[in-house]
Amino acid sequence: NAYALMVRVLLQQGRAAEACALEPPDVTESDRGMRGEVLASRALALVTIGRLDEAIALGKEAAAVTQGVETKLLWLAIRAVAALKCSTSCRMAV
Repeated sequence: NAYALMVRVLLQQGRAAEACALEPPDVTESDRGMRGEVLASRALALVTIGRLDEAIALGKEAAAVTQGVETKLLWLAIRAVAALKCSTSCRMAV
């Protein structure tokens, strides 16, 4: 939970590179809701700095893990940021 919150605080402060530099915790033993939130928070940080393919893949993984409201909303945000950053020639499925 601390990781997910720290990533989002850094993003709100405009410190996306620092958010991406944080090493994500091992969430394999975490409950599904927390796993999804951690993955989606990381994906939001990645999409913010333009790592679109990586962010979309991680966001899809998060959305597949849980239907928790935090993950659902983060997945929508990831897709919105990716769409804004994506040029008209971009072919990724968001």
